[in-house]
Amino acid sequence: MDGKFGSIEIDTNSTLTELSDTITTIPTIHAFQTKITRVPTLLHFAHDDVRPQPNKLGAIPIIESQISQVKSGIVRPVDSTGSADGDEKGDADHDELMEDAYTLSHYMELKAFKPKTLNQQLCEVCVSGFKDLPNETIEQCLNVMIGDVPYKWTCVEEVDLKIVFVRFINEELDGAAAEIHQFLKCDGVLANDMTLKLAVEKNTKQLVKDTMGRKKGKNVDIDAVSQEIIKVLERSKTRRPAMTVNEMDYTVDESELRDIPPEILPQLKKDIKEFRLKAIENEKRKREREILEEKKRAKLQLRKLFEKFKEDDGQGGKVDDGDSDEEEEDDGLTDEQYEDLQVKKANQDMLKKFAVKLHSVQSAERKNKDMLADLNELKQYEANLDKSIKEGYATGKFRPSGRNKQREYEADEMDREEAKRDITTKETTDSFLASINIPLKVSLNQDDSEEETPAPSDPNTLTIDEEELDSLLEKIKPKVNSYIEEFLGVEEEELADFVLSIIKDEKNKTKLAEELEEPLGDDAQALTDKIWADISELL
Repeated sequence: MDGKFGSIEIDTNSTLTELSDTITTIPTIHAFQTKITRVPTLLHFAHDDVRPQPNKLGAIPIIESQISQVKSGIVRPVDSTGSADGDEKGDADHDELMEDAYTLSHYMELKAFKPKTLNQQLCEVCVSGFKDLPNETIEQCLNVMIGDVPYKWTCVEEVDLKIVFVRFINEELDGAAAEIHQFLKCDGVLANDMTLKLAVEKNTKQLVKDTMGRKKGKNVDIDAVSQEIIKVLERSKTRRPAMTVNEMDYTVDESELRDIPPEILPQLKKDIKEFRLKAIENEKRKREREILEEKKRAKLQLRKLFEKFKEDDGQGGKVDDGDSDEEEEDDGLTDEQYEDLQVKKANQDMLKKFAVKLHSVQSAERKNKDMLADLNELKQYEANLDKSIKEGYATGKFRPSGRNKQREYEADEMDREEAKRDITTKETTDSFLASINIPLKVSLNQDDSEEETPAPSDPNTLTIDEEELDSLLEKIKPKVNSYIEEFLGVEEEELADFVLSIIKDEKNKTKLAEELEEPLGDDAQALTDKIWADISELL
């Protein structure tokens, strides 16, 4: 094939594995997915036991029965499965890709994008949230968001993400501030599984605020912008992720092996599987290494990009390079050690995320418990209020006394007036009798030897012994309690005991009234009269 792909030899004395490796190289020539208009020279042999001439440059040894298949495969690209349908699909994809081809017009390399003046630094906006899309797709999305405005952009790759930096090109700083103000209205736009976030420096934010003032600018329909970006993503031919092939879903094309002797066919299939799976695995590891190296280079370029910002701000705006030490430790590791390290890192990240989720769940549970406790307390408020009111009624706190203070006061005034009249009448009578001065004759009809009759006892004093007095007090105790409740409106056991103790100690009605005057006031005499009346009845 003019020496472009080298030469491939088939030795009849080769081992089975070597033979399978040689055969599997034939479909890989088709994987270039490009149309070749000239068919290279084919070196073929009619029988399996015929040995070709060695060192034939540009010749591909192949069995004669497969010549037509190889010719058709070289003329048109084939699918990864090697089927004719895949070939047609590849042609259609290629044609569609050529029709939708887009040429970058605003993109700049990261080194060239570094700001050289303060105005360039003020006119920059950072856009985060882009997936690992082709630069052509990202630029079309930016065109939708920015519109027909001159700008430049670059990006920093972070494994499966891209951080985009946009710089507006406008000689007038006020005009650039207005364009940035309009662009910032697209902050938070959603497109499939992407959320695009826009951020600017505080100096840029202040510039936009000072320039625009209270101006609102043109309105931006976020939904319309989101739909346009989704259309761009659908039209775009993004990078196809590497196919993951395992032993269960990988099959060998039987048409490629139809001329192989049946006795070696099973082992050959197994060897072909092992070879191709190993090649895919090696390619995967190589890609991971490349991604790691690309991440290192991107961090270094990003650090250099921010050096200018740190010098202008005069403060230690530090770029986080905490991963650099870990990445340096990755150098020199074997593939197995590298995989173990990646698994450990993934487990650590998963544990950190789990700890954050667990903390948020626990906080939510505590909050819910507090809210439930408050809710239950509010539900029981009326019940507790009714219970306290019932207890208050039971203890007599809210029981009306049934007394009319005004009527009692009028009765007391009448009693005082009557007492005054009695005193005045007695004084008048005494003075009248004294003025008459008539001697009274006393008849002594009784015998001098007769014993004098004892003077009647004082009704206000008790002359009974202690046992009779205790019995008497036990009998009148319920009535004393009822009298106190009648006068005060509540039951007072202590006051009742106090009254009974005075009766027991003093045994005098006057002393009892004097002792009760302090706690009962005007009601003391009335209570004393009722109690003494009951005592007199029992005696």
